[in-house]
Amino acid sequence: MKKALSILLALVLTLGITLTASALSPEPRITGMADNLTLGYSDNTWLGDVHPQDKHVVHIPLSDAMFTWEDGRSTSASIPLTPAQIRNARLGVRHTSNRGVVEEVSINSRESRIEVKFVPELASVNEVEFDFTVYLTVNGRSYRDQGINLSGVFKNPEIQVREGDRSVGIADGTVAQAQEHISSLDVQIGNGVTVKTRMLKDMRVYGTTTLTPDHADEQMFKANPAISDVINLRTVGLDRAANSVMLDSEYRNYHVYDANLAYLGTGRDTLPFKGKYYLAAEKLALADVVTDEEPEKTDAAEALPSPEDVQNTGSGSGGNANENPNTGR
Repeated sequence: MKKALSILLALVLTLGITLTASALSPEPRITGMADNLTLGYSDNTWLGDVHPQDKHVVHIPLSDAMFTWEDGRSTSASIPLTPAQIRNARLGVRHTSNRGVVEEVSINSRESRIEVKFVPELASVNEVEFDFTVYLTVNGRSYRDQGINLSGVFKNPEIQVREGDRSVGIADGTVAQAQEHISSLDVQIGNGVTVKTRMLKDMRVYGTTTLTPDHADEQMFKANPAISDVINLRTVGLDRAANSVMLDSEYRNYHVYDANLAYLGTGRDTLPFKGKYYLAAEKLALADVVTDEEPEKTDAAEALPSPEDVQNTGSGSGGNANENPNTGR
């Protein structure tokens, strides 16, 4: 009886050791890319028009048939890879033009795919052509010739406006284009900010806002505790044609200052166009308060940009719009 128990115990221990060793043995990994195959099984993909508002993500699947393996396997099946199998793979990106439109390229090992994310905003009235190649490096060897080329046009959606239109909303990044000369148009750019402007035929304008303070704003809050909020404008074209700015009723009891703490009025007033508005519940006790003077009225032909300048207008004071996506943000 004791001998039988000893034999049984030995079998259990042997089986357990075998199972443990099997469980601890690492999964075979990829050693390189298979010959004559490219990422996504295509070496060139035209994406067409890509809008930043769509938060477009390109998915490039990874499967075992694309690679060579440590265990020498050869398969034509499209089986997703595990994170352990591709842990020795690295991504490379070679940009031909306008690298600033790409926010991130990464390997999602859980989903066995490469993901390409575009930037969520294009502060421009113009479209941007992009062209880049995504490739893998495995065990230190780059497979650039087997990468996938992605190209297309990065652009904001457009809306057409005419003289009869009284207002237009472009807070989502839409570009407004005038089909004819417009003497007065209310442009709503988000967070309760409306810009009253004039537009020449074919003129395009872009405008968004954010309530998120930047580093300079945080320093301003510390130096002036009465300032509680900030509205930052990011515009293209509006700064040269705008007549004035109105804030929604939620701001009516605030005192409004520009980036240099020049007093502009209250939230009930018609304000001059600025790239930044500081909001204070109480009027600041400044030793020397600067008040913006009413700008001199000029003829419309002088106040508006010329047609050849329409596509090159920059942001307003403090706006920092980026018209060259090559530089990123």
